[in-house]
Amino acid sequence: MLFILTGDIQIGKTRWLMRTLSALEEEGACVSGVLTPGIWRHRSPEEINEAGGFDACGEYEKLGIDALLLPDRERFSFARPVSWDADDGDSGRVNQSRQAKLGWNISEDAICAINAHFDALSVQVDSNSKPRLLVIDELGRLELERNGGLTSALAMVDAGPTKAFPHVLIVVRDWLLDAAHRRFTEAWHGEIADIVPDDASAQMLAETITAPK
Repeated sequence: MLFILTGDIQIGKTRWLMRTLSALEEEGACVSGVLTPGIWRHRSPEEINEAGGFDACGEYEKLGIDALLLPDRERFSFARPVSWDADDGDSGRVNQSRQAKLGWNISEDAICAINAHFDALSVQVDSNSKPRLLVIDELGRLELERNGGLTSALAMVDAGPTKAFPHVLIVVRDWLLDAAHRRFTEAWHGEIADIVPDDASAQMLAETITAPK
C-alpha cells in the first residue's frame, strides 16, 4: 500500500508522522527513510503585536528544516529560508531550489546525503529480513514537477511494492496530490490511500503495517 499523507502547509504533518512512527516502532514495526522536522522559534507577544496580531507566521516562526535519516536518526540541516546565504558546501554549484524559485534554500549537500541513504536502502528491496515501512517526508515540486531533488527516494516509490518495503508513506502537499496519483497509481496497482494527520489515519496505518502476513 502507498500512503500519501497530505494537506496544506503547517498543519502538523511531520509532527503527526513522528508521533505515529514512534508508536509503530514501539509495537515492533521497522521504519526506514527520511523525516524533515521543522526548526521553530516561539514569537514573543511584542513581536505578534507589532505584526498586527497572528499573521501568516502565527505564534511560531519556522527558522529552518532538518533531515532525520531513519532508522538510525542521523540528523543534519536540510533547508533554510531563501533570505539566508547558501551553505559553504553549496557555493559555486547549481542550486535546484533556487532554480525552481522555492521558498526554501535546500542544501545540495543534504539532497546528496539523502539520496545516498535511499541508494543504500534500494539494494535491500529483495531482502528476506522483516518487511519495513518506507517513509519519505516529503516529495514536492523538485520531485513531482522537475524529476529532481530526492531522485533516489522517488525511484523507490516509482518501483512499487517490494519484498522488503511492501508499504510506503510519502508526504505530498494537497495541491500536488493529483500529480502524485498520476505518477504512482500504475506501479502501486491502484492501492493508494490518502491520509491526513488525525487519529483515524494513524489507526488505519497501524492496522495495515501490523497486519499478519
